[in-house]
Amino acid sequence: MEKPFDEPWRFPPQPEGFMVNAAGQNVEFVGITPGACYAVAVEGDIAYIVAGVYLLILDITDKSVPALLGSVQLPGMVYYGIAVSGGYAYIADGNTGLRVVDVSNPSIPIEKGYYDTPGYAYGVAIANNLIYVADDDGGMSILRFTAAELRISSVSPSNGPAKGGTEIKIYGTNFKAGATVTIGGKAAINPVVDPVAQVFITATTPSGKPGSADVVVTNPDGESATLEDGFKYIAPTEVLPARTALLPNYPNPFNLETWIPYQLSAESDVTVELYNIHGRLMRVFALGIKPAGSYVTKDRAVYWDGKNEAGERVASGVYFYRLKAVSPSPGLSPQGRGDYGEAFSAVRRLVVVK
Repeated sequence: MEKPFDEPWRFPPQPEGFMVNAAGQNVEFVGITPGACYAVAVEGDIAYIVAGVYLLILDITDKSVPALLGSVQLPGMVYYGIAVSGGYAYIADGNTGLRVVDVSNPSIPIEKGYYDTPGYAYGVAIANNLIYVADDDGGMSILRFTAAELRISSVSPSNGPAKGGTEIKIYGTNFKAGATVTIGGKAAINPVVDPVAQVFITATTPSGKPGSADVVVTNPDGESATLEDGFKYIAPTEVLPARTALLPNYPNPFNLETWIPYQLSAESDVTVELYNIHGRLMRVFALGIKPAGSYVTKDRAVYWDGKNEAGERVASGVYFYRLKAVSPSPGLSPQGRGDYGEAFSAVRRLVVVK
């Protein structure tokens, strides 16, 4: 049996009297671009032209005056064919085979792949997610292009203060112009995709809670990638108090509740006691070992709900609160074992009103 394509193509003879005779009056000149144009593809109001060693992308909204949006130089000497589909331009590039260019951002076209066909690529067509290349003596090559997945590989630097403001670079693949970034669920400030290779994004971190946070990049088409625990927020370093002190409670006077702040210059075993005006002990807060630092805010100060040890609300009047802080001796256990060193004690007055 004769195999197909064993012999050179043979065209049937032209019938006698065959003639092409089309009238010219039904074709009207609308516009022209300067310079060479070897092949063209059009999608909507954008034209993709192969001209010499360049792919040119034109805005043809005004057909009489096409405007250049972007261009890219590729290695072949002459382009012979082009097809556009799904945000990519597929170019028959002569002796360098097929070139694939990301044209999703027309102002910054970027080559994303190539295949050196065995022959000389003259033409290209796209159908059913396959690429058909007319390859001269190499026959017809049928190819499939798979775009790189959106992926985050690393963040540098990978940590910064919880207040935000750290300038970072997010490295990965297939970032698109206009991509957004979130860190710990909050939008990063001014994310910009590298316009040359689209392999990193610069951004500034928002504020966040101390600890690790996920970094998420989302392309304009909705595709997203996550780097779990990609950035770590660092809590601000606390300046330790120079001396241990008992501070005024707030509010004072008070009705239902008050907070008793204090500060420690060294790790201490802390107790706060409350007495009525007659010196009777009303309430004891045994806080245990506390590290040096300021215990001033409501989440750290001693909270008193105005009740005694029995859970009964105390009467209106003047009360006294006392801070006792005993710091362990140097070199001994901070857990209360062994001899203790210097003891601190101070008393202040508060007023309960009804």
